Amino acid sequence: MIITMMLVLVAQSGCLEPLGMNSSGFEEVRNPRDGAVLIRIPEGEFLCGKEKKTVRLGSYLIGKFEVTNGQFGRFLKETGRKAHAYKEHHDLFSGDTQPVMFIMAELAGQYATWAGGRLPSGEEWEKAARGTDGRTYPWGEDGVPEGATWPEPLWGD
Repeated sequence: MIITMMLVLVAQSGCLEPLGMNSSGFEEVRNPRDGAVLIRIPEGEFLCGKEKKTVRLGSYLIGKFEVTNGQFGRFLKETGRKAHAYKEHHDLFSGDTQPVMFIMAELAGQYATWAGGRLPSGEEWEKAARGTDGRTYPWGEDGVPEGATWPEPLWGD
């Protein structure tokens, strides 16, 4: 199986550096292993999926930003692993600050373990991305907000 989405780390434990509260009132910490900034998602219920069923999750930490090629490259160098990247679109997403994309799911999990965490469950991802109130998009119900930077597809899809 190939992961065609960006990696996100859910931290499990370890020595995390407190960064304080962000502008939305969520606690942030830095993972010294890979330098990722993590946000604490509080315990509680949220409306999940199209059906908007109520799901309860415990508190967890999730990456504020996607794992970058630079972070992933450090993992590959330190562990001696090969990238096993999906090469077809590699040039579209190259550069150390670009998010890691198109890698094997097993390798994504190995990165997360190396960084001291694990990959998020679908429910954890959804709660962090959409919030607790069942909105369609992170910003609400409307499509792309006016003034948003929304790239045109780089290939015919």
